[in-house]
Amino acid sequence: MGQVGRLVRYFRLSMLGRSTGIAFIEAYEFPELVHTKFAQAHPELDADAHAQVFDALKAYFAACVVAPNAIAGMPSRIVDGAWHTFMLFPRDYAAFCERAFGRFPHAPDDTGADDDAKTALDHTWRVACARERIDARQASRLPLLFAIDRRLKVPDGRYYALNDTDAVAARRLLGATSIVYLAAVMGGAGAPYGTDGLFLSPYGDAAPDAIGDIASIGDIGDPGGGGDLGGAA
Repeated sequence: MGQVGRLVRYFRLSMLGRSTGIAFIEAYEFPELVHTKFAQAHPELDADAHAQVFDALKAYFAACVVAPNAIAGMPSRIVDGAWHTFMLFPRDYAAFCERAFGRFPHAPDDTGADDDAKTALDHTWRVACARERIDARQASRLPLLFAIDRRLKVPDGRYYALNDTDAVAARRLLGATSIVYLAAVMGGAGAPYGTDGLFLSPYGDAAPDAIGDIASIGDIGDPGGGGDLGGAA
């Protein structure tokens, strides 16, 4: 087998492994003790909000499966908390990681200003958008993983907006002192990936049916007249 043939075989096996890992994550049921401990730490969340957090955690784990160099940026404070709750159950967490990743996922970089953190977060943005059939370069709404802190009004959360109009609406809803990051900087011109098909479509043409349209989960009641999740179209 020539070098080109070996590369093609490696690529196919790699993609098969990634698809298998993502399928496992989407079907995974987090242990009841993990749900219980997280609920105890966040009594302010109702059952629907709790379910959204763990669905968003699956979106983050999916980003880890296909992350370059095993690094995926974490955009959400509340989801990061759910992840660390899961880590408190090492036997369950280790078994999950073995099936999902074949490894422990790299600790995510913070959403700081350095280039590596921006690249890692850009990757997560692309996968989260692909999971919900959103065009990452021209998004009309935020994927759940990027929307959830704002939706649940998480104290010291990471709040994202699609554009300046949406940012104004978010500040009106969340308070003038809220920090709003503009998601438009991710996935735009000059994004770091040259193989868009690999990173934009880890789900292929069909995202999991269980996800559906995120708007069906419910809006956050944006008083500024924005679109779903407070995002202006």
